[in-house]
Amino acid sequence: MRSKKLDRSNTTENNVTPTSSHAPKPRPGLPTRQNSVQTRYINMLLDLDTIPRLHNIYASFFTWILLAGFVIFPGTFTTISRRLDKEDGSASEFFDHVKHVPLLYIAAFCSGIGGAGMLWLWFRWRANFVWLLNRIFLPGCLNSLAGLISTLVNVYSQQDGKWSVTAWVTAVVTGGCMVITGVLFALYNFWILEKVRRSHGRDMEADRHEGEGKAHEPALEPGSVV
Repeated sequence: MRSKKLDRSNTTENNVTPTSSHAPKPRPGLPTRQNSVQTRYINMLLDLDTIPRLHNIYASFFTWILLAGFVIFPGTFTTISRRLDKEDGSASEFFDHVKHVPLLYIAAFCSGIGGAGMLWLWFRWRANFVWLLNRIFLPGCLNSLAGLISTLVNVYSQQDGKWSVTAWVTAVVTGGCMVITGVLFALYNFWILEKVRRSHGRDMEADRHEGEGKAHEPALEPGSVV
């Protein structure tokens, strides 16, 4: 009798199966496909965050000090031309009596530092066309335009439209800088960078079609060998 009871208890224990260990696990969701194309245009945009903040400050400083030099020049030239009309004597005697001569050196120094700094940054980040457009070419063109406008205002308001040699030099320098930076902006924006954008668009379109083709492929059956 005792052996029969033991057999029944063992049979009952064997028939009880744990439900927790055999519970169905939720199926993981399908992985989302991410863009794997790394184009040159994307690299340029990503590199904008890696450019040192100090170089961004340098770019703003150099373009600003270039504008400062262009704005200082016209007022100085107006003063010199007026004194040339009123005074006689040698050049050395004339410059000894002009109070604004130091501004000539300040304006030349500011313009030279600004131009040299912009050239250095252009060479340093020549591979990032986006940064050059936003930080060097466009601000340089606009600041040169402001300097040219300042020259014209001084000539026609302070000198009654009479162009002195120094006024012509200032207009040529500011206008030349405006033309050079404007041409570079147009060249990079509408040709060089545009070619990079088109290549980026073609690569993205090819990657999208490749992804759609893989999405329409039949799924592998369970147990199949790849």
